[in-house]
Amino acid sequence: MAAALVDYGKMHSIEPQPEKVEEFQNFPGEGIQGKIEGKDIYIGNRKIAHRASGTGKSLYILVINCYHWAFKVF
Repeated sequence: MAAALVDYGKMHSIEPQPEKVEEFQNFPGEGIQGKIEGKDIYIGNRKIAHRASGTGKSLYILVINCYHWAFKVF
């Protein structure tokens, strides 16, 4: 997943900035979570979206499946 995100960013002239990521967590089989500029960011499959929806916080979720990308701000 990480390689696909980096490739997507490079195709759109966006360089990775890992130094901006705080409180990074990996959830095997689900995705990743971290904070960027104080915002909770979740990237992964539907399982990570379900995990994120239970936080009660304002957050950004990128759900990836084999058919399309979806981005939603809650």
